[in-house]
Amino acid sequence: MYKRRRIDRRTFVELRLPAGEDVIRTYASRAYLDIELKVPGAVAPVAEALRRADPARFVISSFLPKVLTMVSEQHPELPLALICENFRQLRRWPSLPIGTVMLHRKLATQDLIAELHSAGKRVFVWTVNRERQMKEFAERGIDGIISDDTRLLAQTLNPLCAGEHRAVRTV
Repeated sequence: MYKRRRIDRRTFVELRLPAGEDVIRTYASRAYLDIELKVPGAVAPVAEALRRADPARFVISSFLPKVLTMVSEQHPELPLALICENFRQLRRWPSLPIGTVMLHRKLATQDLIAELHSAGKRVFVWTVNRERQMKEFAERGIDGIISDDTRLLAQTLNPLCAGEHRAVRTV
């Protein structure tokens, strides 16, 4: 049986999780990485691990504008994304040093996607776990879909992208 544990009272070793640097080293060459930063802090170890990775294969994302600004100031070469769950968060995108906006699926209207694309931003949508929604977002022209069910996502989008020059990123 799975037992929930409060992570704020555990050490990294107790959680038995791989370090960010280990994940980057293992997966950066074979998967698109969305590295979400949840608090301001030292980003140097992550930036160093990403130094050898292709910038087209990852993005540093956060809900927190302060985090994105800090990362941009310290490491302007890193691609950044603002994660938005509501319109209050979304209002900040024009003033931030980002190339991608990650929208909760409820915010991802055709008009908003078009506005962001016309401003030169990539648009990812999260969390999309139903086949019908995956197809709808792909048809709307989004640049990436974030899903808990990556197998379903790949099965759904691969036929849609076959023969096209446009790739839909499955993140």
